[in-house]
Amino acid sequence: MVNLQEFEFIELMWHAKDNWSRHFELKFDDEIIGTIDFPSIWNRKANCTTASGNWTIKTSGIFKLELTVRIKDSKRNIIKVSMNYAKPQKPIRFPSGNTYEFKKISNWKTGFSWFYDDEPIFNFKPMVTFDKRQLSVSFTKVNILKDDLSLMLLIGSYLIIVMQQNGGM
Repeated sequence: MVNLQEFEFIELMWHAKDNWSRHFELKFDDEIIGTIDFPSIWNRKANCTTASGNWTIKTSGIFKLELTVRIKDSKRNIIKVSMNYAKPQKPIRFPSGNTYEFKKISNWKTGFSWFYDDEPIFNFKPMVTFDKRQLSVSFTKVNILKDDLSLMLLIGSYLIIVMQQNGGM
């Protein structure tokens, strides 16, 4: 897998094979940057991978989401936070100790961003066509810790994919 930090200011695209696929890949040319795989249709647990590591991300709840992130095959949460499904703008403390906010860019657009000190770092723009779902991502600040970038990429992408699957977009 390719290191995410090599792609500052480049728009990347998550792809699912079709609208029914539960496996998503983020690629640049033929290089895989990350994957999100939902092994079961019965829950919202996903196995997520980048060059920085492997994590399990899960949400539970209907109107009030609880987001948990674990290192894959671990029983200990490294992130656990309650979120409002419609307005997820709540600061989230990462294992590094840094705090970021994931929020909607504006009321008139469908995009979301991760913010650090009110500065956008990662931008997410969902795109749905008749036959497949895609998600555009780009980041603008490379001096963030590598593990934080990977977690921002995976958590943000995961949340938007779950919203798309639940008809929330």
